[in-house]
Amino acid sequence: MEQVKNGNEGYNCPICGKWFADVDSFAKHFEFCNARRVKENREAEEKKKQEQKEARLDEVHAAYEKANALRDAYIKDYGYYYSQSGTSLAEFLDRFLR
Repeated sequence: MEQVKNGNEGYNCPICGKWFADVDSFAKHFEFCNARRVKENREAEEKKKQEQKEARLDEVHAAYEKANALRDAYIKDYGYYYSQSGTSLAEFLDRFLR
């Protein structure tokens, strides 16, 4: 990592590009800079997971609303809805989404 800049030897941080004349200050800075980068990457990953979780939850709610609309239309047309197991669709969906 030792490099020459304007005729002066020193060290360049590969993460942010900051220049250091001595190895001690470079090492201290590099440790800090790398920890910051790791933290930022972790936060970005957590944010991405949270967004995916919310999107999937929205899909579940949309499917639940569609199933309820179909059930309501069926009940309106035929007066009731029971599955072959004897459980109503509303009971099944309520248990499923808890």
